[in-house]
Amino acid sequence: MADNSNLQSNQATNEVPVSPFKEILTIEEAAEFLSVSKSYLYKQTSAQAIPHYKPTGKRCYFKRSELEAWILAGRISTKAEIAQRANAYCLKTRK
Repeated sequence: MADNSNLQSNQATNEVPVSPFKEILTIEEAAEFLSVSKSYLYKQTSAQAIPHYKPTGKRCYFKRSELEAWILAGRISTKAEIAQRANAYCLKTRK
């Protein structure tokens, strides 16, 4: 019963359920996976800022593992990590 209501809510909100086992994603599935709009995703592909595939020259496809790597590449360092790197740099360049 819960699965049926979940399916109905996905249809009502126009969301595409993304299977955790699916490696190749469509633009709709990738947008859902990243929690961004399709428009934003198209802008990122146009700027070649996100890895994607266009085997027929029209439809965009994405590899889940590459999207995960793209997300993780944008890691922001903590203040403690920045301070540690700054101290290490100062000690290394001190004369």
